[in-house]
Amino acid sequence: MATLKIHNEKRKRKHLLSEKIKSTKKIENSVKQQKEMVENISSGNALIGWLKIIFSSFNFLISFFLTLLMSIIYFQKPLIQSMLGNQFTLDVFNIIILGILYLSYSIFEQFNAIYYLKGKIRATKITAFMKFLISMIMIFSILYLIFKYGIQWFGISLFGKTSLGKNQLFYIPSIVYLTYSVFLSLLSYYDILN
Repeated sequence: MATLKIHNEKRKRKHLLSEKIKSTKKIENSVKQQKEMVENISSGNALIGWLKIIFSSFNFLISFFLTLLMSIIYFQKPLIQSMLGNQFTLDVFNIIILGILYLSYSIFEQFNAIYYLKGKIRATKITAFMKFLISMIMIFSILYLIFKYGIQWFGISLFGKTSLGKNQLFYIPSIVYLTYSVFLSLLSYYDILN
């Protein structure tokens, strides 16, 4: 009887030791896989990360100068209207809001690219989700302006309801901004999936 208990205890110890070894091997394998995944992200896709930084820098510069120009027009509106005349409304508040949305998107794109290059997956997903939300707000805001003022809202907000403000040339900013917002939302959605 005593020998049976000793053998059973030895078997139990061997079984416990083998279970501990298996669990540590699983942990080591998962840590190794995670390190490989981070290395693949940071080294294999470094070009994509740098392209994201260049793209977001380009977006930042355009949106910054657009917002700055429209802010100057907004704050110097009486002076500019006294020089040009009162037929031009120079109502640029909506353009400033769109420029700020565009600017905030480009800032989140910068953070997304930096986290992507560092290999921080969770932070990359969070910034991609924020980019997606901002791009959806951009889409709905441009659609709101189109439905409220018409497709030539850009010309009407700058030049009023004059023949210059209602020119068909001002269809282009609405179409470009809407198309670009959809492109940015698809790009953000792709970042969320990856």
